[in-house]
Amino acid sequence: MQELTTDKVNRWLFWIIIAFFILVTYLNFQMLFGQMAQILLSLPSWFLLMTGVVVIVLMIHFINQVEREITHLERELFEQQGMLMEMERLFRLVKQDLTQISPREFKYYCVNILKAQGYEEVKVVTDQVPVDITALDFEGKKTYIKCVSTSLEILREEIHKLHYKMLQDGVEQGIVLTNGPVNEEEESWASTFKIKCLNGKNLNQIAHNLLDLSKIILS
Repeated sequence: MQELTTDKVNRWLFWIIIAFFILVTYLNFQMLFGQMAQILLSLPSWFLLMTGVVVIVLMIHFINQVEREITHLERELFEQQGMLMEMERLFRLVKQDLTQISPREFKYYCVNILKAQGYEEVKVVTDQVPVDITALDFEGKKTYIKCVSTSLEILREEIHKLHYKMLQDGVEQGIVLTNGPVNEEEESWASTFKIKCLNGKNLNQIAHNLLDLSKIILS
């Protein structure tokens, strides 16, 4: 309450000082103001009208320019805030130990990786199907994603199931993300079905690269 009263008194003092300054200025330059008023009154009305229009146009232009600058600054601030939030998410992905998370946690880890890579409409599938996530790639093509943790069945069987589901739904490409090991033979074999395999090391490297890229863009 005391702070509110102090602020109120300060505001009143400020306006009293301003009023006193205006009054003193007027009294000291009263003659000059009178002469200026007489000059203005002696000018033709069309000149005053034109001058008023020009002043109004200049004021509108100035206000619009200020608004554009404020909008631009707000947009830049919003983009920087979004980039900082993205960097924070990527930093959490980099620090995540994929060997110590549950299958459900790994699934949402994969969701974040896909979103960070630029996939759109990334959705978790809740039905009991061989697909865990659906997304649209950079060209807008639908992609089926399977998240295979070390506690699930062997990788090749999951790839077979995913490929069969892709054939059923007419989806041309798929991704298998796993926190277990994937050798070159399995990667090559999966690619024959247009399925890309990425293990935990690959995923962590993707997160590292995206984080480094975000730092460069923000700087």
